[in-house]
Amino acid sequence: MSTPLRYNQPVKEKRYPAPENVGRRIADLRKKRGLSQVSMAKAVGISQKAVSHYERGSRTPPASRVAKIAEVLGISTDEILGVEKAAKDPDLPQSVWTWKRLRRVMDLPTRARKAVFNYIDLQHLKHTTAGGRERRRKTA
Repeated sequence: MSTPLRYNQPVKEKRYPAPENVGRRIADLRKKRGLSQVSMAKAVGISQKAVSHYERGSRTPPASRVAKIAEVLGISTDEILGVEKAAKDPDLPQSVWTWKRLRRVMDLPTRARKAVFNYIDLQHLKHTTAGGRERRRKTA
């Protein structure tokens, strides 16, 4: 039986897939264009500190900010997000879909977020045995 999630703990961005990879790509692309963090921050309309957080992976830029960063760097948002390279991975579409949905849940108020995660925990328990093995699904 799995350990239930604790909802009163602060949300850590590191729980989501690869924000540091997005940040690393932003830093690499910025440096290839010969831009400093300060000049990119001014062009995007954010602080240098925000650029630093994105590049280190301690924060994930919102979609609107990714679009503006891509515009400043003269590239597509797909290139920043690494979609083109990762498209070869057969699990990617499901992973991206799940990640995007989880991000939407994390934007909910605390009480609603707890309700969603409680429901997920309930469904997980319902579909697993006490030993933690998944039940075999009947195929028709």
